[in-house]
Amino acid sequence: MIPGARRLSLRKAFIETLHIQPVRLLAVRVLLIHGLGRTPLSLQPLANYLNQRGHPTESLGYVADFESYTSICDRLQARMLAMTGGGQRFALCGHSLGGLLALSALSKVRIRPGAASALITLGTPLMPPRLARRFKESSWFRLAAGDGGQRLADPQFFAGLQVPPIPWLRIIGTGRPTGKLSPFGGEPNDGVVALDEAAREGAAPTVLVDDVHTFLMNSTTARYAIDDFLRRIDSSMQ
Repeated sequence: MIPGARRLSLRKAFIETLHIQPVRLLAVRVLLIHGLGRTPLSLQPLANYLNQRGHPTESLGYVADFESYTSICDRLQARMLAMTGGGQRFALCGHSLGGLLALSALSKVRIRPGAASALITLGTPLMPPRLARRFKESSWFRLAAGDGGQRLADPQFFAGLQVPPIPWLRIIGTGRPTGKLSPFGGEPNDGVVALDEAAREGAAPTVLVDDVHTFLMNSTTARYAIDDFLRRIDSSMQ
């Protein structure tokens, strides 16, 4: 296991989540960014949960096979600028490619210091994933994944990503098998991204979830970790 990673007890997470507390509207608004080939609906259950816990949410949608990565990133930066009005603070929460879009936008956008309070990524690779490298020349992958999918196989793209100077919660799945028949060999993985693909110097995974890539955002452990992380961010702003 990569040093610094921790596992949260599902049982504890479930009990803590059900614990009845007075819910107040918290200061940090969360912008949700879905993954490749998905829509904002994939993050709607997480949005509902966060809203119930007092974290107001918004969503950014895109269609990767029709829109360039740069164009999506530009729209995300514009959205971030709009969210800073009236002294408002926000957090970005991205699943898979959505996390990479968040990292790219954070390194480029010019906003008020402190406006971007936190980053949350779920199943986001920090180096070219094995599967993207394997299929990058396949016509079906190029058609379905578009420009964003090609970025996933580009080492130079990942080398240009910066570790943001804000609190960053990195959630990685380990719910798929390993072994001789796995494309990941003995490396823990979520079926799409392996644990060793989701870490880099200065950015080790912080929470490991025993679930698959597609449904990481629906994991009780992940939801509890996100809620707890955002509450600590909110408390530090008091």
